[in-house]
Amino acid sequence: MKILVAGFKGNDNSAKILLDNIKEKNNQHILYLENDFEVSSNQIEEKMLQNYDYVLIFGQKPNTKNICLENNAVL
Repeated sequence: MKILVAGFKGNDNSAKILLDNIKEKNNQHILYLENDFEVSSNQIEEKMLQNYDYVLIFGQKPNTKNICLENNAVL
């Protein structure tokens, strides 16, 4: 099973802290996304060419204290 785990870069970013604590393994890859919509979109599109079974992208939803899960994302 091939897995991509991604999150946005930043100095005080919960997604980056999470990625920093995940270890890459044979079929698990980590991608640090740029904080730019167009650039990060291109990063994801390029990685999707590698046919991952699962893609998990972490981020921070503004103005909320709740955990939100989205099962589909739209580029």
